[in-house]
Amino acid sequence: MAHQPTTQTLNTMSKLALGLKFRAPLFQPSQEVTVHSDADLIRCCQKGDARAWAELVHRYARLVYSVPRHAGLTESDSEDVMQDVFRILFQKLPTLRDPSCLAAWLVTCARNRTIDLVRRSHPASALAEEQIPCNGELHRIEQRDMLLKALGRLTGNEKIIVSALFENPDISDAALAARTGLKTDSVRMIKSRALCKLKRTLGEMGW
Repeated sequence: MAHQPTTQTLNTMSKLALGLKFRAPLFQPSQEVTVHSDADLIRCCQKGDARAWAELVHRYARLVYSVPRHAGLTESDSEDVMQDVFRILFQKLPTLRDPSCLAAWLVTCARNRTIDLVRRSHPASALAEEQIPCNGELHRIEQRDMLLKALGRLTGNEKIIVSALFENPDISDAALAARTGLKTDSVRMIKSRALCKLKRTLGEMGW
């Protein structure tokens, strides 16, 4: 079961801005997305910054999309739910006051839209509450997604070393040196730099 929205849907989310206060750029899979806090992004969106909106959508699209998919909805229905959620968010941007609650708000909205869609489109289908992932499970999904994005910002050897540490936290510097072809001293330096960069990036993402 796929839990990743399509690029076309991400483009549609960005296009919500068309005809309103600003024109949002299309999101491309290879596009570099600068890391800002939710509060920064929301403030920029409220001022009409299209790039901030695109980044906000990119940050939370997978989390929102996972709610209906985990509940058993089709990819098409899940994308409908996601579009509804971001459309509602876009409409509420001018009055959004507490960025720290954004993720929880998006999850709650996605859960409600999922239930509404099932009741409206499939009235004979009984959607049990337990089918929709709980906040704890969705939080783990969000954290995993944030971690993957943060790892993606590391350079080649940084990514190799940190990935190896996640696979085996007890791996020795000598083993890392053998894997990367670097000297042990270089491994220690790169490892320290990479872990600091990862911690800083995750902090900026709201980890």
